Amino acid sequence: MHPILKFFASASGNLWEKLLHWYQNSVIRELLDHLNNNVFNLEFGVYDNFTVSGSANGTVRNVIIGLLFGMIISAILSFYTRNVHGRFIRELLKQDALSPEKAMTLKECGVFACPAVRDQLRRGGALAKLTRCAEQEALEETERKNYQPNLSTDRFYIPEDLKYRAELRFENKGFGKLPMLLTVVVSILGAYLLCRVLPILLTFADWLMTVLAP
Repeated sequence: MHPILKFFASASGNLWEKLLHWYQNSVIRELLDHLNNNVFNLEFGVYDNFTVSGSANGTVRNVIIGLLFGMIISAILSFYTRNVHGRFIRELLKQDALSPEKAMTLKECGVFACPAVRDQLRRGGALAKLTRCAEQEALEETERKNYQPNLSTDRFYIPEDLKYRAELRFENKGFGKLPMLLTVVVSILGAYLLCRVLPILLTFADWLMTVLAP
């Protein structure tokens, strides 16, 4: 059984049991099993000049799959950040909201109903670091520290010195849906080819060592 499934099985509570049961009978399990056994199957051979342990197949395959998932998750997060979080920043830039006088509310920016933007501003995430709340800035310095912005009425702007950083980080060009999908496809193809090529490279290295041996 996969280590993650062992963890679920050993965890207490009815929730884990339900999740485990759902996974065992889900299409996701069948898809992962197919990818694991067929698409990303990695088999090293027996070589004359060096030895590859039996566990190397699974170890190297897991590393490749781990890198694959890392790249896919990175692409999805980048797309989400630029398109969801970035909408707020781009609207402020578009309206030239670069000073307290030109600050805008979330409603005026069209993102009041977006939970991701509201959460970022509440917990001091990337959006909070690139913007300033006009109402908070108007307070005395000692009062600003504990101020909690009213996301319904408070107004936000991007300081001039952060404008370039905001433009660079949340520029929408170059990473829409198509580039994200291409990144996912190329990552999967790259992982597949790596699983196919590595055994060939080791075979070639073994042959080369035999040829060059004194």
